[in-house]
Amino acid sequence: MADNSTFIELMNVNDHVRSCLEHHLQTYLTADARIPGNTVRVQIPGLEGISLTFGVELTPEKEEWVTETLLSMAGYTGEDLKRIFMDAPDAEPLEVRRFADMIGKKMAYPIYVLSDFCANFSAVSVIKAMPMLKEQFGKSLYIYFISEHAALFIPYEDSERMQKLLDHVIKSYTSDPGKEGFLSNHLYLYDIGEGCYKTLR
Repeated sequence: MADNSTFIELMNVNDHVRSCLEHHLQTYLTADARIPGNTVRVQIPGLEGISLTFGVELTPEKEEWVTETLLSMAGYTGEDLKRIFMDAPDAEPLEVRRFADMIGKKMAYPIYVLSDFCANFSAVSVIKAMPMLKEQFGKSLYIYFISEHAALFIPYEDSERMQKLLDHVIKSYTSDPGKEGFLSNHLYLYDIGEGCYKTLR
C-alpha cells in the first residue's frame, strides 16, 4: 500500500504548481527554433514559425520555463495556459502609439506599436489586444514582429504604395535568427473578415 503521507505531499506540490500557473504565469511569443525541447508551446493558427511559451515563478527567486512535466503536475493543457493569459488583466493598460512619434521621424504612412503607459513593450501583447485593435481600426492589420519585445502593425490597404511600405519595413527590420531576442522575419496579417491570422511572406 502506498504511503499516505507521500500521496498528500504529492498533492500539495501539484496544488502549488497549479496555483503558481494561475497567479504567476508569464507568457511570451518565441521563435519555434529557439524553444527548448520539453517546453510547453501553443501554436496560434496562421502565425508560422512562432508559438506562445510560458514562464512561471515557483519561488520568489526564480522563474523557469513551463515544461510538459509541470503542466501534467497541474493537470492543465497548453490551451488552459493560453486561456489564463488571455483572461488575466494587464498590469498596465495598453495603448496604441504611432511609431513615428517614438523614433522622432515623419512617416508618409501610419505605422503603430502597442505599449503600456510606462512605455513597456511586448510582442505577445498584440495577440491579447487584437479585439481592441479590431475595434479601434475596423480593418485588417499587417503585423511585423521586430523582436520578442515589440511588433509593428499597419492598417490594411491593397495598393502599390502599401506594398512598397511593407517591402521597406521588412528590409529595415529583417534580423539574424541567431540574434538575441529574434522572433520572426515573416510578415503576418490579421484578417478581420475571417477572424484569423495569415502568414503572407
